Amino acid sequence: MGRRKTAIYKDLLQRYEAAAKAGFFYEANWFAYAIMEDRTRSIVSNSGDGLGHGGSMSEKLVLIFERHDAKVAKVVNGRPVRVRGKKEKIPKYPHLHTLRRSDVLIMRRWTKKRNELSHALASGHLRLPEADHSSKRLSRVADRLLRRLCAAARRLKKLRAREE
Repeated sequence: MGRRKTAIYKDLLQRYEAAAKAGFFYEANWFAYAIMEDRTRSIVSNSGDGLGHGGSMSEKLVLIFERHDAKVAKVVNGRPVRVRGKKEKIPKYPHLHTLRRSDVLIMRRWTKKRNELSHALASGHLRLPEADHSSKRLSRVADRLLRRLCAAARRLKKLRAREE
């Protein structure tokens, strides 16, 4: 990560924490979303799966899990299956040890609920006390997700740096 990118990322984290601490949960959720996109993009770009730039980040994470599962399925009794006399190498995805499939699904649901909240507020279908309550709940979920997502991105980046 370049210095400029690091500064932006740190600023987003500080703003997220300050907004959540001050009780501005709606604003905190916007910062959380930006951080989730950034960290997910980092995981996807460092995964080595060559998924390109199209589609949502959570969709790409799901693809990484599916590809990993397909490769692991080629293992029988803990040993790689021989393919034409050679052992099939199964790449390790270290971010899968810190980021669970359930986290990706929670992130997708969280994003959907955040979008629904924004649209309900814009259309006037949601009263402000209800919106505040929903924002607070979303912020609690975001806090747990951000910790896992940031840790997974850091670990994967460190591993990639060691491999080079």
